[in-house]
Amino acid sequence: MNNKKMMSVKDQIAYAFVDLLIEKPFASISISEIVEKANVARVSFYRNYSNTREIIDYIIDNIIFEIKDMITPVIENSNERNWRDFLFRYVYFLTSSEKKYLLAKSENVILLLNIFVEEIHRLFPNNAGLGTYKKYDYISKVSMVNGVIIGWKQSGMKENIEELVNYLASRILCF
Repeated sequence: MNNKKMMSVKDQIAYAFVDLLIEKPFASISISEIVEKANVARVSFYRNYSNTREIIDYIIDNIIFEIKDMITPVIENSNERNWRDFLFRYVYFLTSSEKKYLLAKSENVILLLNIFVEEIHRLFPNNAGLGTYKKYDYISKVSMVNGVIIGWKQSGMKENIEELVNYLASRILCF
């Protein structure tokens, strides 16, 4: 975000963390680097987070909050239009210049998307009251989407978003 004065300290720390994920692997990011990049005191970090994993959890919670309305129609009515709409919105969300999630190093993107998929699996099928087959179809599709996005990231994101969505939709609609 451009205006850090409008952001909470918690968000400033999260944005600084995402910036660092672009530069280096998650495991090598220190709290000192985060507070320096966020331009906040170390005590501010510990008021908001216990460790760096909590920042990831906060980021994932925010992603889920922001895309929940995109996923719900796909769960409720898994047709081509809903899937295409979700795929376009989801990929644009992940690639937006403000979010920068797919700019992170590949191993960090894999970590974020795997945690995201775990959280989606935990939240949506249980709350949606889906039958066994529908639940596992949904889990398989969401996992495939994120797996393809990871592959797209690792191969340099050469295809445009429309090509990626067309490929994903063709695969998802097969089952």
